Amino acid sequence: MREHPFEKECNSRLAHLAKVLEVKELRAEDKEFLFDRCCEIIDDETADKKTLAIAISSFVALEFNATGKNIMIFDKDTAEEVGKTTFDIDSSEVIRLSPYKAYWLDAPYGKKMKGVFVVTDDEYIDKILIFHVFIDGYSDVDADDPSVGVTLNEKDDYYNNLVAYISSVNADINKVYTPRKDLKPNPKKRRSKAHVYEVGFRLGSELREYQKYVAEHSKPKGGKKRPHIRRAHWHRFWTGPRNGERKINIKWIPPVFVGIKDEEFSAIGHKVR
Repeated sequence: MREHPFEKECNSRLAHLAKVLEVKELRAEDKEFLFDRCCEIIDDETADKKTLAIAISSFVALEFNATGKNIMIFDKDTAEEVGKTTFDIDSSEVIRLSPYKAYWLDAPYGKKMKGVFVVTDDEYIDKILIFHVFIDGYSDVDADDPSVGVTLNEKDDYYNNLVAYISSVNADINKVYTPRKDLKPNPKKRRSKAHVYEVGFRLGSELREYQKYVAEHSKPKGGKKRPHIRRAHWHRFWTGPRNGERKINIKWIPPVFVGIKDEEFSAIGHKVR
């Protein structure tokens, strides 16, 4: 698999940081110094916009590299359906349940956003961190310096829902690429060194079938009550022994089409009595 545009941008940023420090390749102590400095700037309310943007893009590149280089590619229809769910979950629960500390979430939003970088590392945060990173050649955002076209947003219900889905017990996640360490580097092919996952692709297929079904059966016949859709929602539930340690888990409940022969048709592809 070829290098993902986001992965490429992160590699370019790290190479630039190495050049600034006048080293051939960033060492562990260099990365630790840069990471701490980026965090200081991000927390500094007096930092100017350009400095803040550079600090954020550098932080993202360092964090992506340090946490295993994970890329989550969302099915378009699944992202749209999950994204519009009412987000009524505690962020700390999502972070605790997250199987990954950080990842690039490849899911478009509107005409400009192609995805976000997500941090759910419970070692040093208690809120979901969502970084809107605009990548050169990978977004429609205009900027004199594409690496500076970055904004920080800690609350975004659309992406918070997608992050929660990845942390849910019924998440449809399939790993499609693992980088091979035995291959020699090839500058021409620029093979990806990231772990790539497809999210919601099976569910997306079922959702498309469901939407087709709804379109064909949405008109009431005779004097019957018009069929309607019960919107998707989040379900929180406890697991573990009653007298022992119990934990809360989250589950995404897909939309249900109600009003067909006294039965309900759900987006997961079966009828519910």
